[in-house]
Amino acid sequence: MDVTRAKSIIVSADHIKVYLDDEPVWIESVDSGTQTATVHLQNGSDETRTVNLEQLRENKHAPIDD
Repeated sequence: MDVTRAKSIIVSADHIKVYLDDEPVWIESVDSGTQTATVHLQNGSDETRTVNLEQLRENKHAPIDD
């Protein structure tokens, strides 16, 4: 996922499904400089992770961009 798309998902009024591997996540913030996002796992926990944007996808089964 690119920075522009990730930022647009954050401000969107729509619920846009985003996945980290097979886990649904909410994008909490995006760092353009490091190309990372802080995400909140939607698995019932309070766990957050900072991940590379390239690890995120809107379609659960989309291939990872190399």
